[in-house]
Amino acid sequence: MRTAHTRAQCFKKNFNYVEPKTVLLGRDENRKDRFAYYVPVKETLKCLLQSDMWQDCMSEEHPTDTPTDVLTDVTDGQMFKSNDFFVQNPSGLKLVLYQDAFEVVNPLGSAKTRHKILAVYLSVANLPLHVRSDTNHMSLVLLCREKDFKEFGHAKVFSNLLADLKYLEENGIPVSDETVVKGTVYCIAGDNLGSHCIGGFSENFSRAEHFCRYCLITRSEFQGDPNLCGPARTIQNYNSAIDRIQAEGAQDVEGVKFRMDDVEPSNISSAITNVLPDLPTSNLNIVLETLQSLGVGATEDLQYIKEADLLTVLRPVQARKLLAAWKQSTETTEFHSQSTLTSPVSSACSSVSLSSSPSPSPSPRHMIATADWVDSFQIPWEKLPEALMQSLERGKRPSSKLRRELIRIVVAEMMHASSSPGKQSSTEVAKKMVAKYPLSLQDVIEGDVVGTGYHSLVKQLQARIENVKRCHVQQK
Repeated sequence: MRTAHTRAQCFKKNFNYVEPKTVLLGRDENRKDRFAYYVPVKETLKCLLQSDMWQDCMSEEHPTDTPTDVLTDVTDGQMFKSNDFFVQNPSGLKLVLYQDAFEVVNPLGSAKTRHKILAVYLSVANLPLHVRSDTNHMSLVLLCREKDFKEFGHAKVFSNLLADLKYLEENGIPVSDETVVKGTVYCIAGDNLGSHCIGGFSENFSRAEHFCRYCLITRSEFQGDPNLCGPARTIQNYNSAIDRIQAEGAQDVEGVKFRMDDVEPSNISSAITNVLPDLPTSNLNIVLETLQSLGVGATEDLQYIKEADLLTVLRPVQARKLLAAWKQSTETTEFHSQSTLTSPVSSACSSVSLSSSPSPSPSPRHMIATADWVDSFQIPWEKLPEALMQSLERGKRPSSKLRRELIRIVVAEMMHASSSPGKQSSTEVAKKMVAKYPLSLQDVIEGDVVGTGYHSLVKQLQARIENVKRCHVQQK
């Protein structure tokens, strides 16, 4: 027990130690690698299910004659009783996640927020109340610097956690008696800011028009009557807001910014781990970086990947397994998309989106046309200067002057197709550019590759578009 290694071995052998995984987030402004640390939920729950404490708790008789008008636990609530998953899996694991940020130094000193840590914990609601309330039975799930969380976003930080939760819900965990126990998240506990952050709602409580995650009350209505309750948020109006975000490229619709379980890097990671569950985390990160360098920004882009693209980071059989699974997934998605376009639910969502704003909104035909120009948009490579094309073809990074010329020409072509291209349009165009010339457009500082170039291209395209629009306004 004299060394850290022997202590770690002892912990693993005697205390059901679950080793945390290092999650590479990327590089910060100083070109230093930044990490989050994730304790695998599947392994943690596996240890719990094998423990004597779990067996003892499950063997105890729990009272079932609770009065209907008395709430003694989360299982007495209507939300739990109406949850389809727990109706179908009455013995399923009911997971409660808790997240909060805390300071590790003096919160009033000069280092305030510099070392602030975001932590996520897990407890299991299947345990009796007196056991569940003991901190010894609350497991650490994730640690990440809050600064890195804001810099790199939800997608990278929570990718492994979401993948494990989806696996647990769909496949479950085998236990000693050869049964499989499934589970899912029942609720997420936390303060107001943290709950809005992790749920994808607006975090600006002082200025946002829709600042409540429970109802759709507006700020003007609240200021007129602080006791007023707006229309409750429902699955239907939540999905309608998500549809508008995806269709219009808006950043915030009725206080909703994104859907947490659809953050794309998490889906891409899941698309790999679902097929190759034993792939080491280090290899998974390399595959994700390779896909990003090829221009993959969403799961829909995986259908364009070829076997040769993956052979530098995967074995041939692994690459073929992924391609076969992705092809099947794409065919299934296309089938569901065609069904959705003809369903009355889709029509209802469209009517809600169009009638929710008092000002004239673009018609569905106009929105489809806007999306079509991006899909059919061709990068005007033939209009680029010869020196720029030579740099691109040879895999060399163009000079700053040539790169500005590239942005100018591409934006001019974009604004021929649309008078006001949004960020979503710039994102799709940047994907096409990086996919065509990944080596020439990657970000390099002092000889070190610090990024694929995708994000910097989007910023430059957007900046150029805003400058052109500003000039047009001044001329008028």
